[in-house]
Amino acid sequence: MTTAGMLPPRWTSVHSQLRATLCGAGIGLLPAFVAEQEPSLRRVLHREVAVVPQFTACLASRRLRRPAAARVFESIKASITDARTSYFHRIDRSG
Repeated sequence: MTTAGMLPPRWTSVHSQLRATLCGAGIGLLPAFVAEQEPSLRRVLHREVAVVPQFTACLASRRLRRPAAARVFESIKASITDARTSYFHRIDRSG
């Protein structure tokens, strides 16, 4: 509980988070491609806070028995592993 005795909001929709931020609900944690479309928003704490997004890939186990699905899943995992290093080296905290 927050000090006001209310639970903090927990949105999974980026559009809900954007709307709440624009309405003054507080600091929003938004993807840059979304926030950059809103001229009234400003970056804050970008030098002090690093956010590492985490995602879960889900697929029914019966689907993994299909060779094509297994190949696609393995390809996605390999692409993420390859991209992870280059992504984190490109993060710019200067501006």
